[in-house]
Amino acid sequence: MKDNPLFSIIIPVYNVAPYLRECLDSVLSQTFTDWEAICVDDGSIDASGVILDKYAKQDARFRVIHQPNSGVSHARNIAIDSAKGEWIWFVDADDAIHPEALKHVASVCKHHSDIDGYAFRRFIKSNDIVSWPALEPNMPYVSCRRGFEEFLSFRRSIWVCIFKNKYVANLHFQPYVMGEDLLYSSTLFWSLKKFAIDDVPLYFYRTRQGGATKGEVYARLVRDDFETNRLILECASKHKNYWDEDVVSCLVNMMPRYFTFAYEENLLKLHGMEIRGVIKSWCDMQMFLASHGLAMRYAALIANILRVLPFSLLAYILLHILSRLNNRSFAEAFLDKVRHLLMQPQVQ
Repeated sequence: MKDNPLFSIIIPVYNVAPYLRECLDSVLSQTFTDWEAICVDDGSIDASGVILDKYAKQDARFRVIHQPNSGVSHARNIAIDSAKGEWIWFVDADDAIHPEALKHVASVCKHHSDIDGYAFRRFIKSNDIVSWPALEPNMPYVSCRRGFEEFLSFRRSIWVCIFKNKYVANLHFQPYVMGEDLLYSSTLFWSLKKFAIDDVPLYFYRTRQGGATKGEVYARLVRDDFETNRLILECASKHKNYWDEDVVSCLVNMMPRYFTFAYEENLLKLHGMEIRGVIKSWCDMQMFLASHGLAMRYAALIANILRVLPFSLLAYILLHILSRLNNRSFAEAFLDKVRHLLMQPQVQ
């Protein structure tokens, strides 16, 4: 293995033994061979660690790090610190990549040597790996513009993005359980000088129950979704020359992804401190949105959330919001709109 390969593929691993071989085999079958794969076993209690060690023994391009369970962010950060490649690609251990993915990206990087990031809009989504389509020759879109389409291409998920190591090395993942990858790719997006966006399907995303983004939604998950989206908005707001109302609208509209399920199914089961933590994050978001004139768009969502709460909690939340909003006229208008929506029949 070369000391400095062109690509470092970072794979955090936690209890994915039934799918791990398919992921590692997809890396091993790459027609472009100048790569290393850094696999971090995050305290798996199934056979994942054994499988990783077997692949590392067979091919030195696989480097395995075993650590006590510390979360996916810590696992990725450990790999970042040891990555030697010029380009970094984060791949989930239950997914897979096209056998010609690295060859294709290497060709794009060769023809556009001044790009710092690469994102692809298309990927395959299924329960099981299907036959890979042939990659058609194409011309990727190369730009330095920070508009809605460009931002959305990089914000979709960390695994649709490939970044120059010099950017990744200076940024670690934050320890959130929801949205940490979107926060990371969005933050890097604002740092890139030039990037390429492609329409080729290079990635297989496995849909399954029990994965990192499926299953029961907990209070921390909901709070983290609020917090990471708020941080993404704050990061965007620091780049005034790139500030785009369409980007802001995109973020605001995406925030409710898990809210309906999370609140209707779980909020009444949470303890008081957990509920208050969610409320605090919610109020923080209202403050930030209010500063950009966006909070009124959130009123319908908030009304739906409040419908599932006991009256005492409803009163507590309304008072808490009111106390945190310094602009009284805005607070009164905001709460009036929420109350009006609460009085309307709920659509089944």
